[in-house]
Amino acid sequence: METEALRLLSSKFKDATIRPGFEYFVPDPTKPSEHQPAEYTKLVESDGLIIVDDIAILLESKSVAMRAQSRTGHFARLKQDLRRMVGDAAEQARRARERIHSDGGLRIRNGDWLDLSFVREIHTVAVSLDDLSGIATVTTDLVEAGLLPDEELPWIVSLHDLRIITELVERPSELVMYLRRRREPDVTRKFHAIDELDFFLYMYRRGLYVEPDPDRVQAELPQLGEPSVSAKRRHKAQPLEFITTETGPLDAWYMSQLGIRQAASPKPTLNANPGILALVDDLARLNAPGWLSVGTTLLEASAATQHQWSEYAEHLCRMTLQDRKAHTATVVGGHTAAASFVLVWATPEFGQSPSAARPRLAAYLRAKKYQLRVARGLVLLFDPPSRKLVDSIFTNDVWAFDEEIEEQVATLKPVAQHSRSVPLARRAGKTRGARKKRR
Repeated sequence: METEALRLLSSKFKDATIRPGFEYFVPDPTKPSEHQPAEYTKLVESDGLIIVDDIAILLESKSVAMRAQSRTGHFARLKQDLRRMVGDAAEQARRARERIHSDGGLRIRNGDWLDLSFVREIHTVAVSLDDLSGIATVTTDLVEAGLLPDEELPWIVSLHDLRIITELVERPSELVMYLRRRREPDVTRKFHAIDELDFFLYMYRRGLYVEPDPDRVQAELPQLGEPSVSAKRRHKAQPLEFITTETGPLDAWYMSQLGIRQAASPKPTLNANPGILALVDDLARLNAPGWLSVGTTLLEASAATQHQWSEYAEHLCRMTLQDRKAHTATVVGGHTAAASFVLVWATPEFGQSPSAARPRLAAYLRAKKYQLRVARGLVLLFDPPSRKLVDSIFTNDVWAFDEEIEEQVATLKPVAQHSRSVPLARRAGKTRGARKKRR
């Protein structure tokens, strides 16, 4: 089961570093003197680890089955089974995540050091052999029952549903987008569904978006200013939504693939702006740092924001062809410190090579990310005649005071003058690429 779950997940990520089941050291809680990785003596195991770009996916799998008494609702038996199937997996993933955050890596059993200091985003996936429909979809209830931590929730999924989801996913960023959305603590407070596939297909169609708490956003990102009145109103007004069956198109596609239905049925796909999808694909083809994490952020944008972002390259390229000058368009956004970002669309001077433009843009990105104190920054550099993405510059350095950069920041546009772009906005329930009406 561990092998198959890891195979399914890793099949969606090119050039990923994959570590199947391995053992590593953590501090022994009975020995308070263990402060450094070299001193740790307690040996624990992980079922799998996938590392791609600056993202890590921790896998824990449980092949135990739920007992018959648990299925009848026997409280003690049900809680014991869920603790074995869900709680233990979440605890094992928590240990690894804590060591990566605190130590910047893991000390493997043979003494080797696995450097993960570059990782900025960690997702935990708890795979079960048994079907947990109606249970895995109510993670908030599992938190209240003490079976899951109240933050950094794992994605709990059966091996069967994991197989179907990985068959549907066309881009690696789509799977990371689902991990971001599905593991959001408020998702199962706002959305109620019986089946995991209903959650996934709803994300494909409508985004599975929860309005962030404006007060929490301000607490994590005070440098981006106070939340707007409309943001507070949207958060307060968002209703509880019951997701009814979303699997009709999925069933039709599978039946056509199996020859049960003669008429061809399209495969369910993500409802996103075609221009943004093309940009995400181009970024993946470059395979430069940030291709996955920022590519996912592009997909998370609302329909209106995606439409706006998809036009930036054309607009800047047209300006450069007219005046022969370099141009940039900068947006900042995010609803948590870890998910915050600055994106820069850019063109070089007419006739200037991408390599010649890199130093200036890299310095600008470094200073702008420092000024905004966001987690990630990316420059998308376009060739004006062809309008094609030709280069990217990425940084995810942890913020630290730098006197030299402070001098550069003094010449930049003040933070207060930036129009904030929130990427995690509600997606319009229309056809692919449809423009969202303004309200």
